[in-house]
Order: sequence, then structure tokens, then C-alpha cells
Amino acid sequence: MEKTIFLSNDTDKLLEKEFYTSIKKIAFELDVDSLLVTAIIKIESNFYPFAFRYEPQLKKTKWYLATLKNIEYNDYHFCSYGLMQVLFGIARNMGYEEENPFGLFEPKINIFYGIKLLKNYIKAYPDIKDVISSYNQGSPKKNNLGIYYNQEYVNKVYYYYQQLKGKGGE
Repeated sequence: MEKTIFLSNDTDKLLEKEFYTSIKKIAFELDVDSLLVTAIIKIESNFYPFAFRYEPQLKKTKWYLATLKNIEYNDYHFCSYGLMQVLFGIARNMGYEEENPFGLFEPKINIFYGIKLLKNYIKAYPDIKDVISSYNQGSPKKNNLGIYYNQEYVNKVYYYYQQLKGKGGE
């Protein structure tokens, strides 16, 4: 089910600008840095609103299955969706009431739930790299050398975030 979409740099810039109004508005309302949100979207979906990834490992986790109680679920409930690659079960935990996960492709809905999740990690972890790691894997898991298990992801998001901050956010 996973699909890779290749976009040109010009297309990437156009899509980033198209969604940035929603990103800034929702990030402001939830008191989260819009540049960090933009960096996460860049790495998670490259601004492609219909990005999705099948997450079959979730079928074996009790916490995730608990989020699906009272609905008849199928494989589409075990996917991450949209710009911020929000998991259906996570969105349900944060108030998403639809039984159909495809509403998470709607950019404003996806950005809202993605930022809401990110805010939880910001509250839990004072270090920005721990926040980034947690957004991707649920917590800032590191090996005994202090290297994140998702170090490449953390580096990419952090690098793009620093680039955005250096450009004044535009």
C-alpha cells in the first residue's frame, strides 16, 4: 500500500505555500511553532496531502486496538494519513469521531490532529530532538550510546527546521 511520490523542488515550494496558511493558523491556535510543523510535514509527506502508509505492526498492539473499540475495523484503520502522517487510532484518541479514516486526508483536519499530537510531545519533552523523535516513534527511544533509533528522521526534520528558522520562516 505504500507509495512514494516524487515532486520537483518547484512543486514542493508551491505546495508548502498552499498549506502554510492552515499550518500557521492552527499552530497559532494550539501554541506550537509553525516552522516545526512545516519541517515535520516536509519529511513525513513532502506536502502531498494524500500520502499514506500501511502500519501492519499496529495489529499486534493492545493500546492501538483499544483505540478502535466500538467500530468494525479493517486494514485502512492501520494506516497513517495525509500531510502529517497521522495514525487513525491516535486521531481517535484526540477526538476524531469518524469511523472512516479517510477524513484524515483533508489537510486542515490532518494538520489539526498532527499539531495536537505534536503539542503533547512538546509538553512531555523539553528537548526539541526528543519531540521530533517522539512524533515519529511515540517516544524518544535511544540506544545505549544516546543515538535515537530514528536518528536519520530526527536529523532530517531538525535540519529542515533550522533552514526554515534561518529564512525567517518564509
